[in-house]
Amino acid sequence: MQLYHVFPEIISLFLTIVLYIYHHSERTLFNSKQEKFLQNTMIVSISTVTINIISCLLIINRTPVNTSISKIIHSLWFLLSLLQGSMLLHYVVDFIYQHSPNKYLSFYYHNFIYLINALNFILVLINFKTGCIFSVDKTTFEYIRGPLNTITPIMVLICIVLSQVVLIIERKYQSPEFSKLSGYCPPIIALLLIIQISFRNFQFSGLVGYVVLLFLVYNLATNELLTDSLTGLGNDAVFRNSVEYLFEKKIVFSIIKIKIRSLSDYKKAFDENETNSLINDIASRLTSVKYLLKIFRTSDDEFTIIAPGIDEVACTKLTNEIVDIFSAEWIVGNSVIKLMTDIILLSCPIVADDLSSVINILEYTKRNISYNTKTNASTNNVLLTICDIKTKSLIRRENYILNILKSACLNEEFEYYFQPIYKVSGEYSGTAECLIRLYDKEHNTFIPPSEFIPIAEKYGLIGIIGEYVLNASSKLIRKAINSGITPPIISVNFSARQFFDVNLVKDVITTLNKYAIPPSCIKIEITESFLITNYDTVRIAMDKLVEKGIGFYLDDFGSGFSNIPHYINLPFECIKYDHSLLYSAATNIKTDNLLKAVTPSFNKLGYRIIFEGVEKEDNLSYVASFGDVYVQGYYYSCAMPQEKFEAMLGL
Repeated sequence: MQLYHVFPEIISLFLTIVLYIYHHSERTLFNSKQEKFLQNTMIVSISTVTINIISCLLIINRTPVNTSISKIIHSLWFLLSLLQGSMLLHYVVDFIYQHSPNKYLSFYYHNFIYLINALNFILVLINFKTGCIFSVDKTTFEYIRGPLNTITPIMVLICIVLSQVVLIIERKYQSPEFSKLSGYCPPIIALLLIIQISFRNFQFSGLVGYVVLLFLVYNLATNELLTDSLTGLGNDAVFRNSVEYLFEKKIVFSIIKIKIRSLSDYKKAFDENETNSLINDIASRLTSVKYLLKIFRTSDDEFTIIAPGIDEVACTKLTNEIVDIFSAEWIVGNSVIKLMTDIILLSCPIVADDLSSVINILEYTKRNISYNTKTNASTNNVLLTICDIKTKSLIRRENYILNILKSACLNEEFEYYFQPIYKVSGEYSGTAECLIRLYDKEHNTFIPPSEFIPIAEKYGLIGIIGEYVLNASSKLIRKAINSGITPPIISVNFSARQFFDVNLVKDVITTLNKYAIPPSCIKIEITESFLITNYDTVRIAMDKLVEKGIGFYLDDFGSGFSNIPHYINLPFECIKYDHSLLYSAATNIKTDNLLKAVTPSFNKLGYRIIFEGVEKEDNLSYVASFGDVYVQGYYYSCAMPQEKFEAMLGL
């Protein structure tokens, strides 16, 4: 052995020190137990290479050092080299099995690591007496290899091979990024080992260790960006990459999206450590479920599972197992709680055939999950929704309507209909409701407001629609005034989203001033359903508009959210009974008694009452029993185009 034979070790020492300095300087980013373990592994690697260099120099120069000291230095290399290799294996095993359901296998790897290190330590101790590994001539200071000299390097090689075996066996549980990265490491290590075997005097063990360390640090940096720091599960980016990879390989699989609705409430009720413990408990229980490929934490309150493409029976068993997990009780601190959870099951590529469709279907289902109760299976606090081909057609329909809606908003292609409101006696009351219609040219029909209004609200187009309706109503009122006709009072519907616009009051007044119409000619209808959660916001805007002379109607009263104490404190001048109350009263004595009780009370409080949905003679007869009320419905008049309504007014 010559001095230049140690040169690769000197290079690896320098590179490993640089790597350690970098990793240590970024310790604020790498602060988990695994990362600290990797730092300790680097320290052992630096020590191992340093000892190897010293040991080689002693061998090359036959330095006249005390034999005992020389033996200790050589022995340290045998101990540290295996410790380095086993620590690298330990790190890889821990990293791999945090993502795999076969976590129990890590126990056997750890025991193997402890066993070979204990065995190596015993051999090194025995070597001081027997020289079975090496000996040093007391006279010439020559290093003499013993019969078991290669045992420790073989053990190190076994650790390296085992780490690669773990990577290969558990590759399906890793992210595509990690799999691609791990593909570069084995060839490089194999090349270095071949060189080491071919040229025994050259020292490449340090470079082999450095390559593995570099791979782990690089993976760590990538993993920090792609892994949820709390649970160690892949994040949304890894989930999307995994889905793309599965589609690319034409693999059949299922996606299970788990949204924990109540998690945000529990975060307010419990401290951070308790909620973090709950989230880790959720991740742990999910990881224990069979048949799963991968689990991800895709947002703060969401977990997403990729399951293999299994048959219907097994798929039902799998989803039922997950439903059972979230139907059970959970312990947080000293409290026992239940998690309100939505679970969505999506088959790929049967329903979704690419990443874009996966995202669209999952997002659509999450937004509309409360409307799909007929296709949902509910178990206590858990709601399971199965996405099918029908879901895909609903999304296509939504996108189709959205495109028509965008064009209509851009070019003001809406049509305006007006439905007159009558006194119960049949006399026109001088008021009407302005309704907007969206025409589908391709199918030569109108799209129902119940379809396009929710889409307009979802995509932020409702403000433009509200502005168009208010403009159309104001323009008609101005036309009546210019013609010397008593202007009609027009009511327009405002959505919840419009009340969150800070410019709402200013924009409404600007429109009225633009057409120079009396504010009392415009009434704003508010649906009661959104007042429950937006009460304060609505009240502030209402008070400002009432000061300007604009009146308000409470729309759809009785549709399921009524809270009378709230409403009597808001400046409504009219209450419109939802048509469901009228139909229910015909068959339900309780609804009938309710209407007969509350209507006189509303009248005493100064509210006008409008019954919606009066379509038949018996409807009108029933409404007439309430005295001085108003009706809106097909019996007297359906909603009519603007031209027809203007003709009715005498324009």
